[in-house]
Amino acid sequence: MALVFVHHIVIRDRHPALRGAWVSVDLFFVLSGFLITMSMLSKPDLGDFLRRRFWRIAPAMAVFLVAYSLWSLAMSDVHQRLTWAFAAATQWANVQGAIGPPFSPHIGHLWSLSAEVQFYVLWGICLWALLRRNVARPIILGLLAVLFLLSWAERTVLLHDGAKWNRLYLGPDTRAGALVVGCMLGLAFAWGWLRVRRLLTFLVLPATVVTVWCIVNLTFLEPRTYRWMLTVLTLSWGVIVASAALRLPTPIKPLLEARPLAFLGRISYSVYLWHLGIIAEVARHHPDNPLVVAAIAAPLTLGIGWLSYTVVEAPLLSAAGRARLRARLA
Repeated sequence: MALVFVHHIVIRDRHPALRGAWVSVDLFFVLSGFLITMSMLSKPDLGDFLRRRFWRIAPAMAVFLVAYSLWSLAMSDVHQRLTWAFAAATQWANVQGAIGPPFSPHIGHLWSLSAEVQFYVLWGICLWALLRRNVARPIILGLLAVLFLLSWAERTVLLHDGAKWNRLYLGPDTRAGALVVGCMLGLAFAWGWLRVRRLLTFLVLPATVVTVWCIVNLTFLEPRTYRWMLTVLTLSWGVIVASAALRLPTPIKPLLEARPLAFLGRISYSVYLWHLGIIAEVARHHPDNPLVVAAIAAPLTLGIGWLSYTVVEAPLLSAAGRARLRARLA
């Protein structure tokens, strides 16, 4: 989340210091694939899984989108803003952004949440069906490996045919690789197949070097990003996540265990929802000074994110909170 915030600050600078901070989205996708797969394997009840995902995503997003829509009513481009809001509400923002720019400066970041929800539904149904039919474990992993390679091949073909950055960056098909890697790691870990501690210990340092280099240098407008760097980056994040799952010592372990980042991780969903709109509004008043934008937007975002987490997320994440809401609506 911290790197995403940095990305949306520095992208407004003509000469950003961290051009590739956007790559943290791929870490988010790898982690999501890993954790969702583990969740499904521990309790393979499709209905319960989808209900839990709904209560995790929908309430805070609904509050945010209602606030955004009401605010948009006073703007001259209200029709366009409400179109973006509808796409986000229907979990279609990534597809809309991939095939139909312009891209929203306030809620464009919700493309990744649309990709997540689509993933929850598709992978939840597919994994549930595969487990119900007792499909052999190597076949499941093999199918995922094929999907990873197909996504890479499709990016390469589309790039060769002149596809624009938004099609390559936002498309659910072209960005599926990180989610698929996370799913493979989740299956391998749950099934006890992730027994490559020596190999991971050897690979974690070069994987960290690759990700740091990408954070400093890689933009999402370069052809090399989609030709091969996104694949290398995804595999590097996979090595780091696998090492963390096996509790191996990694260069970033102390950073991930720091209390401020743990706090940010707890409220990260609400912070993610609100941060881009706040940055865009602050930047409208300070267009040429990203440091001022960061100094104003960071505390505002953390405050509103904490409030959203405390008032909306946390009460409804508990079973008791959901039961109380259902009783009131009944």
